[in-house]
Order: sequence, then C-alpha cells, then structure tokens
Amino acid sequence: ISPIPDMADPPPPAPAPAPAPPVTPFIRRCTAVACLSGILFGYDLGVVSGALPSLSASLQLTDSQAETVVAFLFIGSALGSFIGGDITDRIGRKRSILVCDGIFLIGSLILGLAPSYGVILFGRIVIGIAVAIAAIADVSYLTEISPEHHRGALVSCNEASISLGFLLSYIASYLITVSISYDAGWRIMFGLSGLIALVQYALMRNLPESPCWLAEN
Repeated sequence: ISPIPDMADPPPPAPAPAPAPPVTPFIRRCTAVACLSGILFGYDLGVVSGALPSLSASLQLTDSQAETVVAFLFIGSALGSFIGGDITDRIGRKRSILVCDGIFLIGSLILGLAPSYGVILFGRIVIGIAVAIAAIADVSYLTEISPEHHRGALVSCNEASISLGFLLSYIASYLITVSISYDAGWRIMFGLSGLIALVQYALMRNLPESPCWLAEN
C-alpha cells in the first residue's frame, strides 16, 4: 500500500513557460507596411483642422458649410463600415488594403483639385469610405500574420500609427501654413495623404496575403 502523502508538502513547481519566439524582420516589415493605413486614418481625420481656415477663406464657406465639410468624412465612414467586412472577406486582407490605397489616392486628388464646395463634400465622403475599410482590413491583416505570443503588441501598433497620423497632420498643417500661400495651402494638406497611399501601395504589393484568409479560401 502506498503511503499517504503529507498534505503539508508544497506542490511541485510548474514548469517554466517556453520563451516567446522573437519577432522576425519579415513580420516587422509586414506590420510597418500595414500600419501605414493607420497613419492615413489619423492624418485624414486630423488634417481638416489645419486645412479648414484656408479652405473657408478660399471658397468663402459659411460656418455651417465648414462644419459640414468636417462631418461628411464620418458619413463616408459609416457607409464604408457597412461594406468593409464583406469586402475584406471576399477579396482578402491584402487586396482590400490595396483597394483602399486607390480610394485614398482618388479622394486626395478630388480634394486637392476641388473647384467647389460640392466637390469637397464628395471628396470627404470618398476618403471616409477608405478610412472605414482600411480600419477593418489592416487590423485583420495584422491579427492574422502575427505570431501568437506577439499578436496583441503588433495589432496595437495600428493604434499608435493612428496617433502618429494625427501628429503628422498637425506638423504638415503648420509647415504648409507658414510657407505656402494661405488660400492654396489646404489643397496641399489634403493631397499629401495620396503620397502616403502610394507608398503603401508600392510596398504592400510585395507582401503575402493573410495565411488565415488563404486557408479559408
């Protein structure tokens, strides 16, 4: 008969957890490129605060019209949020980001070349749609390419990128305001987001699709 163990004896120590594997340069590159969507998100939300004074002076907007310019991006975002999930599921995370880059570029060109108040509103809706779809696509992409032990940290990089986008919009607004003709400055401020979209498009083309989406399809 086996002796009854002493209940006062401490339990054996649990085995030490295995160390988390390091984040590879490839994953860092995927994260950095995908997070450009977060920078676009923050930039397009923040740049209107710097562009609005010169925009209002250039097109002689009333206070109500200026408020509408700000609000129309969120109308576009509401529209994009209804279709963003379905698009990323149908065509993939990578392709959705590439499509968003194209929409960002079109929207920035519309805003930068807009001749009238109505065209400005249309451009803001286009940018809003891109913002909403990008927010879904890049978070999905980051989640599905991240190693299990680093998933939370890598996905949170997108949140940091949104804050960085706000900061860049304020810096760009200040530099353009003090160095460019006041009436023309808003066109450059809006147009700069198109450059960020072009950079992301060029870099994203060389990255793979999400392995989870590929496995499902």
